[in-house]
Amino acid sequence: SATPIPRTLALFMYADLSISVLDELPAGRKPVKTFLLSESYRKRIQDFIRKQVMQRHQVYIVCPWVEDSEEAEEDWKAVESYYHTLKTQIFR
Repeated sequence: SATPIPRTLALFMYADLSISVLDELPAGRKPVKTFLLSESYRKRIQDFIRKQVMQRHQVYIVCPWVEDSEEAEEDWKAVESYYHTLKTQIFR
């Protein structure tokens, strides 16, 4: 398996391995802010992201892509194109 889950499960079941449950956020952790905006906000979004990155904050950009869809190849090209735009024009 590509993931360690089967090995970890086997160690837990058949070896002397205890489980730790993380059921709360670390102390002092700030809440995550999520935004969903229309295409008309693209320039303002890019300016905001640039400002956050310059302040050494983390930013995640999610480009949805469904591998098994009929438009998978076209969607993948759009994701690659947007990545290239971000890399060469927005975050140069």
